[in-house]
Amino acid sequence: MRKIWTTEDIKMLRREFPYRSSRDIAKKLKRTIISVYGAAHSLHLKKSKEFYLSKLSGRFHALTPSGIPFRFKKGQQSWNQGKTWDDFMSKKAQQRSRSTCFKKGNIPHNAIGKENGTITIRTDKDTGRKTKWIRLKLGKWQELHRYLWRKHKGKIPKGLCVAFKNNDSLNCVITNLELITREENMKRNSIFRYPPEMREAMRTLGRFKSKIHQHEKQNNRLAESPV
Repeated sequence: MRKIWTTEDIKMLRREFPYRSSRDIAKKLKRTIISVYGAAHSLHLKKSKEFYLSKLSGRFHALTPSGIPFRFKKGQQSWNQGKTWDDFMSKKAQQRSRSTCFKKGNIPHNAIGKENGTITIRTDKDTGRKTKWIRLKLGKWQELHRYLWRKHKGKIPKGLCVAFKNNDSLNCVITNLELITREENMKRNSIFRYPPEMREAMRTLGRFKSKIHQHEKQNNRLAESPV
C-alpha cells in the first residue's frame, strides 16, 4: 500500500527540503528517495544556494580547486564541433541508418486521420487515471482541462493547478474545473479524501502490512544465516 503524505509530512518537506539531503529526509519520513523527489517536484520545491555550496550536496566544494582544471574555458571548442554523425559511422552503418529514418514530410501512422481539435483519452501508467487530450497542431497535444481553463479563464498562475470539482477527470467542462494549490491537490489524491472511519481502517491496514513485511524479512535473514 502506498504511503500517504500527511499534512505534517508536507510541512516537514517544505521546511527541510531546501537545506537538507533528500536521502536524510527520506530516511526521516521512512519513504523512498523517489517519493521525496516526486513530492518536492509537485510542490515546486528546490534546493537552496547554501545547500549546493555545502558538502551535503556531494558536489565539488566551492572553496576547493577540485574539478576546476577540467572545466571548459571561455572560447574553448569541443572536440566534436563541426562534425556530423557521418564522421563517426562506417558507410554501411550510414546506409542502414538512413533506410530506417523518417523522410522529410512523412507523417506517423498514428497521426493520419486526426485533425486539429481532435480529442483522445489517455491513461496514466502509474495511477491508471484517464484524462482527455486535445490536438492543437501536428505533434502538439495538451491536456483538455488545462486548454479549457486558459481559453475561458486565462493564464494558470504559478503554484496552482487545474482540478476537477467532482474528481471525475473525464467530465472535462469549464463548470467542473477550479484552481487549487498543489498541496491541496496532493491531499485530494490521498487518504484525506476519504471519511474518517475509512482513513483509520486504511492506516490500520498499512501498519498490518508493514508488520507482515518486517516479519518476512526477519524470517528470510534467519533462513539465510549459517547454522
